[in-house]
Amino acid sequence: MNKISKLVIDSLEYSNDAKNWFQGRGEQFIRKLGITEGQSILDFGCRIGHYAIPTAIVVGPTGRVFALDKDHYSIDILMKNAKKLGLDNRIIPIKTKGELTIALEDDMIDAVLFYDIIHIIIGTDGTLEPLQMILTEVSRVLKSGGLLSILVDHLKKNNYTKQDIIGEIEKFFTFKDVLKGEIMHWDWLKAGQVENFSFD
Repeated sequence: MNKISKLVIDSLEYSNDAKNWFQGRGEQFIRKLGITEGQSILDFGCRIGHYAIPTAIVVGPTGRVFALDKDHYSIDILMKNAKKLGLDNRIIPIKTKGELTIALEDDMIDAVLFYDIIHIIIGTDGTLEPLQMILTEVSRVLKSGGLLSILVDHLKKNNYTKQDIIGEIEKFFTFKDVLKGEIMHWDWLKAGQVENFSFD
């Protein structure tokens, strides 16, 4: 396991919970997903990089993390912190305008992290159609046998249940397992779980 010096962690523009996450907890979480060295990962809705950074550590110098978000300021923060950590050559920022397409080639991604973003996608028009469009894109860029890991939250305003969302995902992917434990949610550590699906 890679150790980041406390001095470097203290210099990062993150919450105290995030700094604790970067001292090994985040890396352990990513490894439990089955992500390994040399892989190419898409962090869809990466925000300021709570998952992109530990993923970049896990995939190593031969791997890549594509960090996609429509919030360009958040991506700038991610890349500034990645540079301090010496990870900026492993993280490739993708700044979007919120379009429902992914600017990556077919069959090039080993895993997609899709955390706490589904409610925003559904919120674009209140239907499941934007989610269906994104899932089509995710299945396009994922390699056969690839992983889709999701965190579903904040659905009450959208009038859909978690089972509604999982039902849509299972039209494209096969349920694999649930990973429970400590996760980052926005800027805080909390107990939670992610659902994992495989692309066959």
